[in-house]
Amino acid sequence: MFDKLGHGRISRLLKENLGKTVPYQHRVNDYFWGSRGALRQHFGPKARIPELFERRDRVYFALEKQKLKWYAPAPSPHHDLLDAAARVGRVEESIGYTFKHKLYCIEALKQTNSTTPLYFQGVAINTDNNRRLALLGDRALDLALSEIWFYTGNTLADYTAMSLKTVTRAALNTQGLKINLDKNLILVAGATGATPNQVAETFEALLGAVYVDSGHDVEAVKRVINTVQLDQNRFLRRDDNGIAERERKENAAQQWVESIEREQDQKIIAASRKKAELQRKGNAAQTESMKKNANDQSKTTWTNLFSQFLYGVQPQTQLDKDTVDSTKQRPLKTPPEAEKSHSANLADRATTEVESTTIGEYLRQYTQKLLGQKTLSIKQRRKEARKERERMKLLQEQENKERQREKDKEIALQKAKKQEIQKEKEKQKEHEAHIKELEAQEKRKLEDHRNKELKAQRQKELKAQKKRDLEAQIQQELEAQKQQELGAQKQQEVELQKQQEQQAREKQELESQAQQDSRAQEEKRLEARTHKEPDTQVEELVFQTQKEPDIQEEEKKLVVQTHKEPDTQVEEPVVQTQKESDTQEEEKKLV
Repeated sequence: MFDKLGHGRISRLLKENLGKTVPYQHRVNDYFWGSRGALRQHFGPKARIPELFERRDRVYFALEKQKLKWYAPAPSPHHDLLDAAARVGRVEESIGYTFKHKLYCIEALKQTNSTTPLYFQGVAINTDNNRRLALLGDRALDLALSEIWFYTGNTLADYTAMSLKTVTRAALNTQGLKINLDKNLILVAGATGATPNQVAETFEALLGAVYVDSGHDVEAVKRVINTVQLDQNRFLRRDDNGIAERERKENAAQQWVESIEREQDQKIIAASRKKAELQRKGNAAQTESMKKNANDQSKTTWTNLFSQFLYGVQPQTQLDKDTVDSTKQRPLKTPPEAEKSHSANLADRATTEVESTTIGEYLRQYTQKLLGQKTLSIKQRRKEARKERERMKLLQEQENKERQREKDKEIALQKAKKQEIQKEKEKQKEHEAHIKELEAQEKRKLEDHRNKELKAQRQKELKAQKKRDLEAQIQQELEAQKQQELGAQKQQEVELQKQQEQQAREKQELESQAQQDSRAQEEKRLEARTHKEPDTQVEELVFQTQKEPDIQEEEKKLVVQTHKEPDTQVEEPVVQTQKESDTQEEEKKLV
């Protein structure tokens, strides 16, 4: 049963069993105080009335967190994290982008390596310099600018001109100076200022940090470029008139190129037709010569057969010797027409040798009759052979001339193409030289503008310094005057205080003297009363009652005169003493 006790509560079973025996005013838990597991919980999820109680320690912890603490600066080889955070805030305001991860921006601004980490309340945070982010930012800047340029419709030459004016270190340095980036760099301890190269590299690193922090979003980089006004180049804007003019020029150039190509195609077609015609003529002449050679060979074969049959002579041996000698003398590369003409000559020589005999003439005529050819004399056959050779020479010369003409045309076309390429190269060089001149002029203008700004800034600083010096001098003079016035005032106060003290002393002396005089008068009166008669005593009392208000008025006058100037105060006591002496004499007379 006692195992069920815990957290200051009793199980239902125990309540049901002991509820009747235990009085209502006593608690069962008081009888089992030794077995209690823990005190009653007055707060938290198990409390019966959780809204009734409130934890005081939470309030204490909240106040402890909000308590002001002593700030310890960073040691010498470290950078202060609070200073870096302030620089990040200024940079975010200038570029119009808020970083989700601030360390990316700190790394972009940091010029030192990881040997000089960040420091805050005893914790060192290692961060490298901005070289890696600068490389990434350079590529991100090129990507963003190329995307903007692509949708403008400008040419590649325009892009190169834009990049020479926008993406250079000088241009990025000027943009960084416009947003006061040189004042927010995290430099090495002891550095006097940032160099132009460092400012340009830090600007690229900032773009890389924005690209990484935004989740590789090129639109975020574009927004930053628009905020710092880096996209104000005219080649990054769409120019419809310029595009139309450029398209017109490109169309005209394309038409001119097409006309030249058309003329060249026509010339090539005409040359190929001529070549085909010449080849056809050459093929016809070749077929004719082949027929003649076949006839001649048939003649030689018949003569050889008849001579061998009749006489046992073989005249072809001499013919073979001549063919061997001729092949030795001929060049290796001979055209087929020349070979055909040579074979025809050999055949003619063979027939002439056979014709020297009567039997040969008979056999030749017999073979011509068998073949159905006309009988020709030797002179006629030689004339025909000469004509054939001349005709073949003419054909060969014509072919050579056509080939030479085609070669000349090809050479002329190549020369024209080379001249066009040379002209284009010269134009491109002139354009590049013009762009370089424009860039140099713009660079000189930027340098002059920057020098003017620096001079104006220096003049402003000098004027401000002079103004501050004058203000400081005036302030010093005013402070000196104030000090003099304060000294004079203090001196006057001291003198007044001395005068007041002197007056108080004189007053005290006068009061003491008056008291002494009054005491002496009272003593005299008492003595006189003792010696006088009652009537005289009554008269003296009446006289005293009449004199007392006069004495009081005189004392009041003395008090008023003590507050007057010192000269009057010195003279009045003398008058008062004279009056008192007169009154004393009158009293003596009355007595």
